[in-house]
Amino acid sequence: MSKFNNSLAFLLLPALLMGASVPTKMYDNRRTNIQASETVLTQAFVESPNFGLRATFHCAGPVFAQPLIYDTGTMKILEVVTASGHVCAFNSLLGGTVAPIWTYSVGQTFNIADDAYAPSGAEGCMTSVLNPATGILYFECHLTNGTTDVNNTHYLYALNATTGAVVAGPVNIAATDTATGVTFQSQNQAEIIRSSMLVDNNRLYVGSSNTTDEGPWNGWIMSFNLDTLALVNEWCSTCQSAGAGGVWMSGGGLLSDGTNVYFSTGNGTYDGTSNFAMSMVKLSLSSLSMVDWFTPSDWLALSDDDQDLDTPVFLFSANGHSYLVGGGKNGTVYVVDSADMGHLQGGGGTAPLQVMLNDSANCPSACFEYGLDGGLFLTPTDMYLGGFAGPNPGVARYHWTGSSFDTTGGAGF
Repeated sequence: MSKFNNSLAFLLLPALLMGASVPTKMYDNRRTNIQASETVLTQAFVESPNFGLRATFHCAGPVFAQPLIYDTGTMKILEVVTASGHVCAFNSLLGGTVAPIWTYSVGQTFNIADDAYAPSGAEGCMTSVLNPATGILYFECHLTNGTTDVNNTHYLYALNATTGAVVAGPVNIAATDTATGVTFQSQNQAEIIRSSMLVDNNRLYVGSSNTTDEGPWNGWIMSFNLDTLALVNEWCSTCQSAGAGGVWMSGGGLLSDGTNVYFSTGNGTYDGTSNFAMSMVKLSLSSLSMVDWFTPSDWLALSDDDQDLDTPVFLFSANGHSYLVGGGKNGTVYVVDSADMGHLQGGGGTAPLQVMLNDSANCPSACFEYGLDGGLFLTPTDMYLGGFAGPNPGVARYHWTGSSFDTTGGAGF
């Protein structure tokens, strides 16, 4: 489906009936990109006459946020939040053109005319997440109170996923860095919530960034009470510098292992003390305090050339150990130890376990730009990269050898 379409069309026939809820982007908080309960979508089935258009669901406005599924036990409700500020719920078990069970509208959303990645201009509601334990849908919207884009504010919402009833909000997002007094610019169009939100530890986690590299902005991670949407903690990536360091990750999600939250930051300032742009970061879920990080040795050159880390951070487990995988616009993929990320590469800390695909012959800069998100997934034995260019175009598979990924056997298909 296109992220700019007003309608969603499902091709999956019985596959949509399988499994439980899909509460967040990439299926779960570890962003595995794997539906482990899927048993129907075999190659033979996809190639059979039974595979085809099953249903169409229309909700006004372009869709950037991941469509979600809430399993009530008797119904699988498709939850759709559009950039234009509309929320629609559908019975996903029905076929044909499906009417919504309920709809909700937030009002006039933010519109930016010069963002090439949002042809409609609408960037109002960009992310949503479900709490399957309570059946509550959370989402964020960027609203404007007039005919210009100068006066606009970010709000959090919580709706009953089954009925559409308001549970909490709208609550204005407001945060202040305790060390510097710098505030999250809720009324500044430069701040945009682009990464997928996270529900864990009885809190809602939100990351912020920027959309056009214009105006003052910082990268923020904020946690909110699930019941009241009141702010609990905040962390700022670059509040003690000129700014930037956005948490955008091409729209990918904040990752949790149940104890820590992981993400990457974009172009901006790094000093390893108070500023952590151009880094893969690990914070405590409970306090949002710094636990560990990794920063490429050439972060400044990459930042100056707008070749920032633009992927989510993925968790790969093998041999009873966990590794983090992430990458950037220049096509480089980094594999680091989740228990010892190494800090600045070449700065005396633990070196990355592996640095992959950083030569233009195999992966030019456009290979993963805005594309590794959703184009990378991991199994216990392999890593798959979509959008691969070079001698093996298509999807490339890299097998885990026990100590690293085999870069010589990447087969395109």
